[in-house]
Amino acid sequence: MAHYKYVFGFPLWIFLEIVILVGMVVAVELVVTFVYRDMDVTPTGKLKPRRRKQDITTTGDQEKAAPESED
Repeated sequence: MAHYKYVFGFPLWIFLEIVILVGMVVAVELVVTFVYRDMDVTPTGKLKPRRRKQDITTTGDQEKAAPESED
C-alpha cells in the first residue's frame, strides 16, 4: 500500500488536480470578463460600439466650453 502525503485530507495528487481545476475556472472567467466583454457571441453577433475614456470625460467639458452661437 502506498503512503501518500495529505493536504487538507486529500492525497497530494488529488489536491493538485483540484488546484489546477480552480485555476482553469479563474482563467476562463478572466478571459470571458475582460476579452469578450464588448462582444455579442450569438450567431449573428456584432461588436458593440465602445467609447474611449477620453471621449467620456471630455464630452461634458466640451458642452460647457462650447460657445453659444448668436443669430
